[in-house]
Amino acid sequence: GANAGHGPVDTDEGNLVAPFAPNAGPNGTINLTQRANTTFPDGDTANVYFAARLTDETRAVVNDFGNSEAVIVPGGPSIDIEKWTEEGNGSGPSYDRDGALTNDGYTGDFDRAPGKSLTAGTPQKIRFTVSNDGPEALRDITVSDELDSGSGRIADLVCTFPGSTPAAPVTGTQWAGPFQPGDRFECTGTLPALKPGQTHADTASVTGTGVLSGRQVDDSDSWNGHVKTASAPRTDPDDGDDLPVTGSPAIGGWVAFAALAVAGGGLLLLRRRRV
Repeated sequence: GANAGHGPVDTDEGNLVAPFAPNAGPNGTINLTQRANTTFPDGDTANVYFAARLTDETRAVVNDFGNSEAVIVPGGPSIDIEKWTEEGNGSGPSYDRDGALTNDGYTGDFDRAPGKSLTAGTPQKIRFTVSNDGPEALRDITVSDELDSGSGRIADLVCTFPGSTPAAPVTGTQWAGPFQPGDRFECTGTLPALKPGQTHADTASVTGTGVLSGRQVDDSDSWNGHVKTASAPRTDPDDGDDLPVTGSPAIGGWVAFAALAVAGGGLLLLRRRRV
């Protein structure tokens, strides 16, 4: 699935050559040979560089080197960030062995408003998961969070990066790397307590740079929450305590009201008969 081209040989002595033979093998071969009448010191190394143009971006490129092989995976560096909250068993993102998200829309992923129903006056812990879902190691990782609308900026944002231990913690929001393909790390933050009727919408972001390609990659994920508006106290118009009572129990008030209603009905009936 690739066409190779000629590449230089990097040696101090300049005594090795690596020509490309396009008609040899299924896709051509690169033959590393030593020039005649030259020396290649025992224990020395040589680096051969070549470029491959993909003809099928859906297939990996496998190169055989003697008794070993190298695999080139199509696509460039990539990174993913998920912002979420604990919602019981089964909540949170899941990934395959290459670091790709496998359950988009998982429980706790409040991407759309109104989002999670929050409790007024209670702070909410927010979680972030960052994954290298590309084929290339990354460096210079930065995680951030920004309020988009509503109330409550995320506080105390901190990440625990790969390789961190209690004795030698590697934490913060910036990390030099390297962030290897398929690896992940976690971050946490706190959404301050909101008042009744308030809403919250913000976006978590991550950036990084490919170690080999030098390409910068980024990703973002939104999260939404709200607190319901406080309900006004309910008053019952049929509550007997609100009726005036004059010298008799509440039930007497009801009897008097009923008698008045009947009497009124009777007056109305008499008037209709006279007409």
